[in-house]
Amino acid sequence: ILFNKPIIVSFMLIITGAILWIGNKNYTGGSKNISKITYQDAIFIGLAQAVAIIPGISRSGLTVFAGLYRNLDREFAAKYSFILSIPIILGATIFKVRELLSWNINFYNLILSGLVASISSYGAMKVFIRLLKNRKLYFFSYYLWILSIFTIWITLSKGY
Repeated sequence: ILFNKPIIVSFMLIITGAILWIGNKNYTGGSKNISKITYQDAIFIGLAQAVAIIPGISRSGLTVFAGLYRNLDREFAAKYSFILSIPIILGATIFKVRELLSWNINFYNLILSGLVASISSYGAMKVFIRLLKNRKLYFFSYYLWILSIFTIWITLSKGY
């Protein structure tokens, strides 16, 4: 039911916005870095990543919030979150590579799109870290709330 109902995604966007808002306002982060992180921290953040399988819940937002909750340094929490995405991306790529090879596609375009995606992701990561360090992550909350209202309106008007 979670994966085929647009209205649920819309409400999860509201929840994601609230998580980012609360996390930004209430959890300043701490001084934990790579040398101070514990198994309990890693498990907690990993569980947050697992919860983010729910459509509309931001994986990076939830893992950063979990890191701040566990007193990780703000910048380290963001970097840790992005590092956690690597196995997911690699796993999905490996899982889909056989299907991809069966398609009749131009591999130069595929490489170019991968390169553009990498560059834009790096830029987005820099912006995200800067907003997080400056305690302005709540900007994403506004974006998510507006997007969720818009998608709820569309969903209800189309009868989904």
